[in-house]
Parts: sequence; structure tokens; C-alpha cells
Amino acid sequence: MAEGTAIITKTKAKELTAQYEDFAEETSNLQKDFLKFTKQGQFVHGTEEISVDDVEEFAVNMSTLARGFICWKSNEVVDEQMSLVSAKGKIDKKDLIDHGPYEGDMDGWNDQAQVDMRSLESGMEMLFKTSSRGGLNAISAISKEFANQLKLGPNEMPCPVVTLEPGFYKHKEFGKIFFPKFIIKRWVPLSELELKAA
Repeated sequence: MAEGTAIITKTKAKELTAQYEDFAEETSNLQKDFLKFTKQGQFVHGTEEISVDDVEEFAVNMSTLARGFICWKSNEVVDEQMSLVSAKGKIDKKDLIDHGPYEGDMDGWNDQAQVDMRSLESGMEMLFKTSSRGGLNAISAISKEFANQLKLGPNEMPCPVVTLEPGFYKHKEFGKIFFPKFIIKRWVPLSELELKAA
């Protein structure tokens, strides 16, 4: 037998098979499409940038809402630090690593937020991540409504069901500037949608 060759007994193979199958199942559930809002005012997801219908409903898992910072340098992401809003404390920008020198206007650390969503039509899990002012405002607005729901008293974790729509304002120099909007249609218990709290 060659040096370093390992013999796996049937019992050990059965044990390892179960462990690897569990790992495969767990990690497959972590695969999510990225949900993006384009400068043209469209919500798209996945590498093929499939358009989202404006009547399609999404469940927003607010327990996964995270905030933090993303660092850009020469049009590339060089670092990212995020923490759940539900966790105690938050990341302090002054404690982040300085990846300078920076040259571009958008280089350096910028605010970022992200939240998991599920299409109620396809069942697909998606991650909406944004560092734009319009995107952060959209997440801020739904967070405020979520807090209002929590104030109603002890209950199951509420989950907003939303549609995704573009808004816009007119800029003197750049014309129409689009921003994302989450339109809350109703609230349902998180458990009813079989979504897990983070």
C-alpha cells in the first residue's frame, strides 16, 4: 500500500457519507441569487440579470437585515464588513482597515446594507445588497415599518410581503435618477412562509 493511503471501513464510509450529504444540503441552501437595482430603474437577479415583474411578491426576512461597510478601490471590492442589525453593537467605521491610497471618487469605505428575500412566485432565495443612497433609503423605510410592527406587542416575527418598484427624481445635470422602492402589501408571520430567523 502506498504511503499516505487510507483505508475507509464501511462504518466510517457510512458516517462520512452522512456528514458530506448534510454539508451539501446546508450549503445548497446558502446559494442565493443577487437581486440588483440598475441605473435604468430595473430590478434584475442572477448572472443573466433576469428582470423582475412589478407584480411579483417577495417576502423580506428582516431577521437577516445586516449593515456595515464595503470598500472599493480602482473599481474593485477589496473588503467588506457586515453585521446583523439584530446583533448587539455595530461596526465602527474608524476601526476598519485603511486600504488606501485611494484615487477614484467612490474609492474607500462606503455604507452598505443587505437583506434576504424570497420570491413567493418561484420560491427563489435572493440577496438584496446596496450601498447607493436610494437603496439605503428603501431599506431604511421598510425597517421603520418593521419596527412599528414590533411595537404592536408580543407576536410571531412579522415578515413584510412586498412588490418591487422604481421611483425617480429629476436631476438638473443627469436627468432622471432612479431609486428602488419596496411597496408593502401585507404582513405575515415569518414561520408561515417557512423562513428561518437569522
